[in-house]
Amino acid sequence: MLFVAKECADGKAGLKATAAPAAKKWKELPTETKQEFKDLAAAAKADWDKQMAAYLEKRTPADALLETQIRKLKLIIHPNRRPRPVVPSDLRPKAPIRPYSLFCQNVHKSTEAEQMKVTGQNLKALTFAERAKCLGFAWKNLPSEERARYSENYRLQKENYDRDLKLFEERYHLDLAKAELSNVKKEVMAKVAKEQSTKARKGKPQTPPEHVTKQPVSFHPSI
Repeated sequence: MLFVAKECADGKAGLKATAAPAAKKWKELPTETKQEFKDLAAAAKADWDKQMAAYLEKRTPADALLETQIRKLKLIIHPNRRPRPVVPSDLRPKAPIRPYSLFCQNVHKSTEAEQMKVTGQNLKALTFAERAKCLGFAWKNLPSEERARYSENYRLQKENYDRDLKLFEERYHLDLAKAELSNVKKEVMAKVAKEQSTKARKGKPQTPPEHVTKQPVSFHPSI
């Protein structure tokens, strides 16, 4: 990417126009020159990792919330781009695993003999789609008492999580941050909707209003 960025910086063409020629040039570069770019990239990556580690040490829950909302806004503005995932905050309470997901997790962690007993299959020998279908069937046929235990366990954990999350948000004043970010999100969404509406209008052919006919209308003034 450093080489492509250099090629883009040398001219006025954008990334799309420069990427293909830059890739061709990259293939033709001597090994020594390629290694120079690789060394620069490795040094930049090490520096970024160091800065990120320092930032994460000082990051507050409000910062983590802001990062999450910024990522969501980027997805609204550019839905075809995938921004970098947000590193979760270590201080935020962890949400409990839902009953079905916990069941699947437990089956995956179990021995081959236990998997055969529950699902009738060795999950390691199946594809992802086959495993999902097999686990779904096993969950559906699980005794109601056992499913009830999973649901009750989730309910209790969810109550604790909701309580801890409320205390967490109160402690770090996240309710105020959420309100501010909600207003920003509304503004961004309104702006995006307006831009999309403008583009749609520009793309449509202009048609006369319904009350205007294409043929001239005769006019008979009163005498």
